Amino acid sequence: NGGGTLAGTGIIDATVSIDAGGVHSPGSSVGAQTVSNEVWNSGGAFQLEINDATGTAGGPNGWDLLTIDDGSGTGTLDISSLSASSPFSITLVSLDAASQPGDIENFVSTQPCEWEFATFDVLNGAFSADLFTIDASGFTNDLGAGYFTVIQTTGGLAIGFVPEPSTLLIGLMGILFALCRRR
Repeated sequence: NGGGTLAGTGIIDATVSIDAGGVHSPGSSVGAQTVSNEVWNSGGAFQLEINDATGTAGGPNGWDLLTIDDGSGTGTLDISSLSASSPFSITLVSLDAASQPGDIENFVSTQPCEWEFATFDVLNGAFSADLFTIDASGFTNDLGAGYFTVIQTTGGLAIGFVPEPSTLLIGLMGILFALCRRR
């Protein structure tokens, strides 16, 4: 509920509901947690801590991971109450190699990144990136002109970093030039 934070590791054999003002922050610093089912309501938040952009989801060097698994293949993330005018917040927190507030390792603002932070069997509600707001005020790495967005993956949700569009175009042109030069 409002003002409460669910954090820690392990398995919660129940449905967790994150209501307005409530925060789900898996792990103890960067880490993992499993719940049977989860409901995200408008005004609630998920805190995603990252200390290594190229690390492992749920690992000590990587980023937080929420696994939604009820053991029967129907672990459900329910986002059906969300709308563009009543979104759910993803709060990004960058940590240094010692898991203290600071810049994350291996983040390059000219390269796209994707960090899957929630996995599930079933998504209840239609996904759209505008159902989520991203609070990157706790992310200290330089983003250049890049931005974050929420992405639906095959079995979950991820935060994607999109570098400045001209940076992507320059990188693509460099790859094409290198391929042409090899011929």
